[in-house]
Amino acid sequence: MTGSGPSHAKSFVCEGHWYRARLTTYTSYPDPGSEECLAYNGCTWAGQFYGVEGKKTQQWVAQHNIVSVHKKDWPWLGLKVINIRQGSKEITAGVYDLCDDRDCEGCCTQNLGGDGYLIDMEKYTTQRFGASDGLVEFQLCHPQQ
Repeated sequence: MTGSGPSHAKSFVCEGHWYRARLTTYTSYPDPGSEECLAYNGCTWAGQFYGVEGKKTQQWVAQHNIVSVHKKDWPWLGLKVINIRQGSKEITAGVYDLCDDRDCEGCCTQNLGGDGYLIDMEKYTTQRFGASDGLVEFQLCHPQQ
């Protein structure tokens, strides 16, 4: 499934049920020879996201709030906007990518947490959020009418 991804130009309302998930982080443009590049196939997929057509530049990645979810959750979370919180930290991000166990010898399933969910946050989004691991809560957002 491909598309242009959720529009950041729209205003979103985030409300309803909060789900608990394990927070991890990844780098869309890993350094050659790094663990992200070698162990998690990061260099193979640099700048590419399951739900977004084409390869995105590092500048584009840096300008968007991007998260990945476990492949099993793509049918209901893919290309959605979610609100994520951990303590006093909060950020809204687009679910542009999925975590596939085939890329990392089962790491996606191993990293499930909370209510059985994974939020794998892109490095630049992680920097804005201020946390890179632990448990988080997330809720779905919808375009404001």
